[in-house]
Amino acid sequence: MEVFNEVVSDYQKLCVNKLDDVFGPRNENYEDPIYEYFRLQNRMIDVKPRVVKEAKGFVCDSGFQMVYTELLRCIAEGEDLRRFRSRLIKVLSYDDDMLSHWGIHHFHLGSKMERDGFVKRTGKLAFIFFSDQDALVLGIYDHTSWCDVDLIQVIHDNWPDRLTEFKICGQDKPLTQENYKTLRSKNMNSTVVVDDGTTYLSPGMGVTTNGVSIKASITRDVLVNRLDVDFLNIKNNIDQLVSACDSAKHLSSITIGVLECKADFSPVYVIKETGFRFQLS
Repeated sequence: MEVFNEVVSDYQKLCVNKLDDVFGPRNENYEDPIYEYFRLQNRMIDVKPRVVKEAKGFVCDSGFQMVYTELLRCIAEGEDLRRFRSRLIKVLSYDDDMLSHWGIHHFHLGSKMERDGFVKRTGKLAFIFFSDQDALVLGIYDHTSWCDVDLIQVIHDNWPDRLTEFKICGQDKPLTQENYKTLRSKNMNSTVVVDDGTTYLSPGMGVTTNGVSIKASITRDVLVNRLDVDFLNIKNNIDQLVSACDSAKHLSSITIGVLECKADFSPVYVIKETGFRFQLS
């Protein structure tokens, strides 16, 4: 029996649909819809309840206390945080450099909701480091702080376990805020050295030479490799699959595609000629 592969192309179509849901239909094709979907996912925050933790000694500016309290409530209760975010999240090609390099999100603290559904922009921003379980409030900083090493220092001082996987042996030369600005402008990655000499790789994983997120690129490559490997496993065990689908037993060829992908990126495959759905264990 001949087995045709439409797995990756179907997954690309799923990603196009997800991107269109966010940005609206486009007249031109996406260059790499799987990568662009994961780039979007990298800058989004899953809507789920999290435990909020504040850095030791942090005190919110009195002028932002009410909005800051509301932001924390939304995080704790698992509400969508979109209204506090940069309007640039509406731009498909947007790459947040601080997020790409250091894995830190920023939020505006305006008290007025504007017509487009975002709060009014503010000069001060809340910087927060997220995991699946919690949200670590680093502090409130201004718009000149995108490369402030103090942000990594705060994580190191308060939650060093969150940086363990990025810790490396040896001690690099500490860099200044201006050094980081220059390197980021050239799409160059660097380590981060904190006060006690501990050296970390970039917690956000950094960027490629053309400025795109390494994390999104790796996620894309891993997913496509998984789809390719899954197809080979399906093809190599086609007799077992066909035996579970009576309507496919008399076909001379079948086409394997993807119908959907679960939240854990577990694909739901389909025999297109029959509509038979299955997942791999």
